[in-house]
Amino acid sequence: MGGEPRILQVEPDLESLSQLEGHRGVLDVLGKKLDEKLKQLRGPEILFSARHADWQNLSELAEEIRANNQCMVVLTEGLTEMTLRAATSCLDLSPLLGSKFTIKIVSSSLGTDALGKLARELKGQRVSLMVAFYSDPSPRLLWCYRLLFSQLSEDREPEELRRRIFLATGEKTSEWGLWAKQSGYRHLTFPDRCAGRYLFFSEPVALLYYLQDIQAWQCVEGGRSYFRQSEKKVGLSDPLLAYSALREVQLAEGCCETLMITDEMFLDFAEWWRLMGEDSRREFSEGISSAQICRGTVVCERGQDGRKPWLTTLRIEGDTMLQVDELEKDALDPWPSASKRHWSPLEQHYERALEQQSETNSQGQPSVCLRMRRLDPMAMGALFAFFEGVTSVSHRLADLGDPWTLLGARSIVETPV
Repeated sequence: MGGEPRILQVEPDLESLSQLEGHRGVLDVLGKKLDEKLKQLRGPEILFSARHADWQNLSELAEEIRANNQCMVVLTEGLTEMTLRAATSCLDLSPLLGSKFTIKIVSSSLGTDALGKLARELKGQRVSLMVAFYSDPSPRLLWCYRLLFSQLSEDREPEELRRRIFLATGEKTSEWGLWAKQSGYRHLTFPDRCAGRYLFFSEPVALLYYLQDIQAWQCVEGGRSYFRQSEKKVGLSDPLLAYSALREVQLAEGCCETLMITDEMFLDFAEWWRLMGEDSRREFSEGISSAQICRGTVVCERGQDGRKPWLTTLRIEGDTMLQVDELEKDALDPWPSASKRHWSPLEQHYERALEQQSETNSQGQPSVCLRMRRLDPMAMGALFAFFEGVTSVSHRLADLGDPWTLLGARSIVETPV
């Protein structure tokens, strides 16, 4: 392929696979043009409904927050938590670099000792608090919110507090959406009718990206650019649709869906991926629901006993020019083939080792590689758009509704203590 590589490339070409022929007619009805696909698939529809003007306002809000705060504490739970963690960790080097501004994501399951310490630390500090949830919040989340709020608000004027509290909720017209809107605090919303599932291309994620000094709108551009690559491709000629069909075939044959991440910054992303595919994974596998995350290309991990892994590898092209300075003659050299003058990245050698492993009979074939051009907002947008699109297609193939059914708040019964 001439010119610069695509933002996200699916390898190998899946269109000619004989085991997918039975899906051709089913996939054709999902649309022959981009606008038709958007009407059929909920995830891409959310992506293309994002408005630049709204996100530009969030960029300006982030500048204000960074100027007046040292930290943003985000209290959240469920898939909302997993989405925010996945989004903010992939491009965030602040923990490694000691950034002056940090984002701290806190689960409603945080233990009381750590929660109490966090609450005490909020007193008098230059800190803002965001509470983020899509559907009905758990009682524990609201309890945590009241605790953190009580400490953050101590000795602060009401006007200052209104600038430091952010409420991020689901549907604007829902009970909790109206509560947040009427609270007097700053209110962000997740997309309407996103079923509690397609949360990445949303105001709360965008604000956290801008707070990390990441151009959030480029994520939208990257996601849209990926879909436009296959604007007029139909059925199996569309890599996303073909991948979704292959996923159904592999799961129906009893394979264990497996994601290989080659960068430790994608650990939270992998957990998000696992949860996003849970409903259709269970349906395709006739109730056998399991997914495996392989963390890294260097250390081998043991597969699940009795089931073939079907591997999707997430690979970032990275900086191929990066190299170690000249080594001393007596330097430790655990790799005999390495040059004593310089050590170049070893990714290509590990990649070949992975390919050899995936070609064995003990793994579902063919394995798939999602090759990202580089680690930047546009590539991240394309990656999230791809998997949100796969979820949409898988739900259509499994004849499932979109509403989120996992990670709901546990029911509790109040009893005398």
